Amino acid sequence: MRVLAASPARRLAVLLGLALSLAAATASRAQTWTEVGDAGDLPINAQSTAGLGGLLTLSGTLSSAADVDMYCIQTSNMVDVPGYPVLTLTCWSDVSPNVWVFDANGMGISTNESCAGGFKTLTTTTLYPFTAYYVAVSYSGVAAVSTDGPMWLAATGERSPDGPGAASAVTGWAGSALVTGPNPYQLGFNFTGYCESPTPAVRQGWGSLKIRYGN
Repeated sequence: MRVLAASPARRLAVLLGLALSLAAATASRAQTWTEVGDAGDLPINAQSTAGLGGLLTLSGTLSSAADVDMYCIQTSNMVDVPGYPVLTLTCWSDVSPNVWVFDANGMGISTNESCAGGFKTLTTTTLYPFTAYYVAVSYSGVAAVSTDGPMWLAATGERSPDGPGAASAVTGWAGSALVTGPNPYQLGFNFTGYCESPTPAVRQGWGSLKIRYGN
């Protein structure tokens, strides 16, 4: 059987198809980050998310009562509406795991220990666009501390730091954990992207494409 060489139009169509397939695959991968190994608990060893496009969900597991997982994310353009949800942590009750947000220097930004509608939610009231943040998840009862003490008081609702350690950066975590679910945990995001771009893969050269699809 005679094999006909692909025409220039055919080669172009194939290449465009490949490009669209790769773009679709990248878009589908760009929605979720799953904890790799065990994320660190401070900015110095936090897990940096990497990908393209928007970040919609992040999943991880608290491996022990004392475990705290921290991730780097990047917010994007937000709606100018105070109280609009930016970050949610799935919860069953107020004593489900808590979510905490810090700035690039480890200064406390926000937390919310109240479970409402199945989520502990942080909003545009305390979070800002085009900003790198560290997001941490801990069991209820385990709270962020600085050199001056607890960064937040034990209270409910979305709050900026209000404890004796509020004016200093996070240095650790303290307290007695209430080990309740859900665990594995899941964070949801709006107006949020990855902390960094992925490492580029080696591209397929024109020579290999030419061999595959003809002259």
